[in-house]
Amino acid sequence: MDQPFGVIRFYDSKDKWTHNRNNREVSPAKIPVIWENNVRLPQFQLFTETDFDPITVFKVVNYSDTTDEVDLIADVADITKISASAYNQSFNAWVYYSSGDLSETLDDGLYYIEISDGSTTYYSNVFKLET
Repeated sequence: MDQPFGVIRFYDSKDKWTHNRNNREVSPAKIPVIWENNVRLPQFQLFTETDFDPITVFKVVNYSDTTDEVDLIADVADITKISASAYNQSFNAWVYYSSGDLSETLDDGLYYIEISDGSTTYYSNVFKLET
């Protein structure tokens, strides 16, 4: 499902990342700092088909070292599901608005968010965190 434009945009494949078109590597100098808070994530929204439910994976992954990830499934309660219809299509809108600090503190670096229901996985654009 196509995602709306915003600070954090999601894709159903890493191949669709806008910063990685034509197999170009990410240059940290070219990714703007979009977040200066290492204990909270930026707000985001993710639109999915109605059969995407429930969320079973919610984590932040270090782009430079994908083995370095922070499991945020305990923070999944901060994601609200809104079921809606528009233009004869039904969908779910998952809205994240952090109401508190994350369960772990993030170090400065490049990250992406991974969200899955066990069968479909969505990846956010890579973003830079710098405190």
